[in-house]
Amino acid sequence: MPEDTKRPLVRPRVPAGPGQQGQKSIVPPIPNQHNPQARHTGFVPVPLEEHPKVQEALRQQQAGAGGNGPTDPPFVNDGRYTLLTGLPSNYFEYSFNEMWIRPFTPNEARLLHMARTSGNLTYVISAVAACLSVPVGRLLIEDFEFCMYWLRMQSYPAKPFNITWTCKEDVIKVTDNDERPDVEEICNFENLTTVGKTNLIVDSFVQRIVLPEGMAFPTMSSYEELWSIRQRLKVLEKQGRLESEEYDDIVGDIYLMSIAQWIKDGETMTDKLDILKAAPSMELQDSIEAAVTKIPEFGVSEDLSVVCAKCGRTSRRRLSLDYLTFFP
Repeated sequence: MPEDTKRPLVRPRVPAGPGQQGQKSIVPPIPNQHNPQARHTGFVPVPLEEHPKVQEALRQQQAGAGGNGPTDPPFVNDGRYTLLTGLPSNYFEYSFNEMWIRPFTPNEARLLHMARTSGNLTYVISAVAACLSVPVGRLLIEDFEFCMYWLRMQSYPAKPFNITWTCKEDVIKVTDNDERPDVEEICNFENLTTVGKTNLIVDSFVQRIVLPEGMAFPTMSSYEELWSIRQRLKVLEKQGRLESEEYDDIVGDIYLMSIAQWIKDGETMTDKLDILKAAPSMELQDSIEAAVTKIPEFGVSEDLSVVCAKCGRTSRRRLSLDYLTFFP
């Protein structure tokens, strides 16, 4: 999978991949008192009409007080939209506390096709953005990926997907050699497996993670800018300009951007990079790297059980999320 469509971060994260069939709505996970995160498997349904915001809006409408009141959800009258709760961030990092989402239409399918054929990630982001009630650039990357899973489940519920994987199981090879009657070797068979359902895990915060002063979680706005810069690097590589000054500058900037994306100030990724470059010492960079390693892992991850077509051994595989190939 293309590396430039995977999120570069200082802290390690578990990648995720294409999803299983899901339900129409999502509820928050049950808090875990022994862990700053909560974990739940898959998407759990809750009837939209049972949500407190919706119930209050309906009461106002029945009382003749509907319309533009603060508790009247903006998309409650559009049956395509679902109120999305239980994001990995649990809305702790936003000024808003709710988001509405709808499945794809042919217009978004067109954008996804354009993304696959052109390799342009911007089309994928635009397709997801068209289905949300909040600006996509404000979302944390983990929450954006959560939305991607929801959209795949609801827009393509009956479409399986293919994965390629290499079997790394130990296999006992029987030989006729008396000196080495049994030889253990790695299977190494390249498998192509059609997948219809997987095990989906959502790790969410149950309390706000307080970052050091001056830091904020990376957003999709910064990620999209960083992706564009990585694309320029690919162009230079194709042109054979690996020894050019521009190539070296971009390589250096990408390294610093993986750190600068955690800086709170700055409207753009370039602004954040300038702030980091202007630091008089390594203190800012060191403090960011130290803080990031302490953040508990959150987001969506996915695995499945597969059987090797050659040796017949069963193993579990964790799927990686590639934005360009995620949707059918």
